[in-house]
Amino acid sequence: MADQIDELIIDFVTAQNGRRDYYAGRNISAEMEAIADGERKVALQADKTKAKTRALAKEMKSTATQAQLLSRALKWVGGYLAIGKLKEYADEWTKIKATLSLLTNSDEERVSLQEKIRSIAKDTYSSMSGTVDLYSKLTTNSKSLGLNEEKRLKLTETINKALAVGGGDSQSNRSVMLQFGQALGIGKFQGQDLKS
Repeated sequence: MADQIDELIIDFVTAQNGRRDYYAGRNISAEMEAIADGERKVALQADKTKAKTRALAKEMKSTATQAQLLSRALKWVGGYLAIGKLKEYADEWTKIKATLSLLTNSDEERVSLQEKIRSIAKDTYSSMSGTVDLYSKLTTNSKSLGLNEEKRLKLTETINKALAVGGGDSQSNRSVMLQFGQALGIGKFQGQDLKS
């Protein structure tokens, strides 16, 4: 009988162990399934992150390309504007040279006069072309005014200084010079000439 009890105990313990193993196996299986499910979710999220990273890299590359294109376009525009400005300067100097050539008898005289006028323009903070125009108007009317070259240069400097002290902008100063030149051409100042 003792043997039968031992066998029953062994059977009971074996059955309990089997049941425990069964439930443990089910728990392990559920945990393994949960781990596999977690791994699938992580892998899916990693794929999404990779896709977003690729899209971001592509967009950044596109933005960099667009920035390079914009930079090139701005360089072209800047170059075009610079060339346009150089053309304006060249035209202005051509006009200055032509005007001074009409007022002098030789290239040496023109160069000397150009240097004197450049010095006046620099000292009075005036434009070279405006100073040449003023001097030209004074020279054109110098016979009626009785002015020699030295007096014309001094008067040009004085008028430029007066315009600078007056504080007008370049447009209003040009208007004043235009009316002044017209008054010199007529030989008298009219009320409208004095308004500016």
